[in-house]
Amino acid sequence: MEMVPGKFRRPFERAPSTTVTRTGEENLRPAALGGRELVVARVNKTFPAQPAALQQIRAFIRERASKTSFYPDVAEDLVLAVSEACANSVRHSRTAAIEVSWRRTVDGAEVEVLDEGVFETRDALPAAGLGYGIVMMKALVDEVVIEEGTGSRPGTRVKLVMRGRSAPPSSPTSFARR
Repeated sequence: MEMVPGKFRRPFERAPSTTVTRTGEENLRPAALGGRELVVARVNKTFPAQPAALQQIRAFIRERASKTSFYPDVAEDLVLAVSEACANSVRHSRTAAIEVSWRRTVDGAEVEVLDEGVFETRDALPAAGLGYGIVMMKALVDEVVIEEGTGSRPGTRVKLVMRGRSAPPSSPTSFARR
């Protein structure tokens, strides 16, 4: 099967697997680093599309977020939003695997959740305690972008962006302490 850059297009082989790729010439020099260079890398990890994998996905995002300057509660908001996006993939995609992609940005982080499913449009009013996931994700992170998979072009992509809510440089979670 052919890999399309930036698009999850490979069958599930084993989980989880990790790839790290440089994102071009995106070397960042934020003031918080005192002019030091931060090389941005995208870390992709593939997980089985099964409920048991959600714990591994949360651990992966929590580990990546611990290397940023986010306040711990902000990092946990991102973990929860990613977990919800992945739970939706597990529940609705009917595919064997989910790819989770982490990328550090100058002012935060960007996480993409990709599957090979077809996006299912839901009723406007959630019923029986279900259907609040997208609303919750939008409340937890700064930006949620959903590229819906269709019957003719399967593959749903959810991009979650968390910006700017960083701990001060003296905090143990900041870049200055590395």
